[in-house]
Amino acid sequence: LRFKQGDATKLTSTEGYDAIFLAALVGLSPKDKTAAIQQVGHAMAITSPRARILIRSAHSMRQLIYPQIRDEDLLGLRRLLEVHPHHEVVNSFLIAEPERAEE
Repeated sequence: LRFKQGDATKLTSTEGYDAIFLAALVGLSPKDKTAAIQQVGHAMAITSPRARILIRSAHSMRQLIYPQIRDEDLLGLRRLLEVHPHHEVVNSFLIAEPERAEE
């Protein structure tokens, strides 16, 4: 198990990683969060196309605290799953993978 922490907007490789976790506080503005998601997705597509990314998001009134991730924020990524808890857990999350070219 390895962990790497850094500026997601400067990430160039996810080689050797099967899962990438993007915290809820990455990019507090929607523009910054989208830039981070797109950069990580680009790095994944090139260096670890079978990896998955878990992105913390928000749903309903919880969007007052954290930005919601929308489909247009996932350029280059394909949403696999989205979960919206209905209890004391604040964050929703989604799991995505790099889009693959049709074979």
